[in-house]
Amino acid sequence: MKDYKCPVCDAELILDGDERAGDAVYCSFCNSTIKVYSGKASDDLKLVDDN
Repeated sequence: MKDYKCPVCDAELILDGDERAGDAVYCSFCNSTIKVYSGKASDDLKLVDDN
């Protein structure tokens, strides 16, 4: 499983592993809503601040 960091506060995000492009995840440290996008590789995810 790949490590992801919050794009707002840089804290490590703990993901379930079943997230897909279009999902929203939440940072438990700064309470930001993070939008999940697909990356260049088919199994790669890109996280972007959705606020």
